[in-house]
Amino acid sequence: MKHFFLGCIFLVFLFFNSPYTLAAHHDQPVLLLIPTANIVAPIEAHGLSQNGEIILPENSSSVTWFQNSSSPGERGNAVIAGHVDSKKGRAIFYSLSKMRKGDTFFIQKKSGKTMSFTVTKTAVYERNQFPVNKVFGSSSKRTVHLVTCTGLFNKEEGTHADRLLVTATLNPFSH
Repeated sequence: MKHFFLGCIFLVFLFFNSPYTLAAHHDQPVLLLIPTANIVAPIEAHGLSQNGEIILPENSSSVTWFQNSSSPGERGNAVIAGHVDSKKGRAIFYSLSKMRKGDTFFIQKKSGKTMSFTVTKTAVYERNQFPVNKVFGSSSKRTVHLVTCTGLFNKEEGTHADRLLVTATLNPFSH
């Protein structure tokens, strides 16, 4: 499962409809810490594959920061995605479903700066009902969206039926 969002991919591709180049971010995210879910994950920067799918790390213990989104802590929507499982079993976002509104998590930047975010909403969407515009669109807030698969796995399609979306905003004294 190297790729993500099989069903929402085409919508993401249409939404961006531009060349996919690394956005100019001065301080990229490198580590995600989620105490509530016992997650500590290296963050890799990736874009979209030629098929328009978000590229996830080969290592299912790492997560992807979608480099065409805002960097966490900057104005706009930052998107971090990870596997829920792999052929070997549970993956890094297996316990992401434990997160609830009000929970706090942390993102460390390349400079060593650590920022904290508070969860404002968790939701599960059918794969084809995922709110692409909300997650990948522009925003005046400093928002992070954590995304993974959930629900039943469809062997024929090679993906899960649903998507878990955890939305959080930067804590006021964190930047």
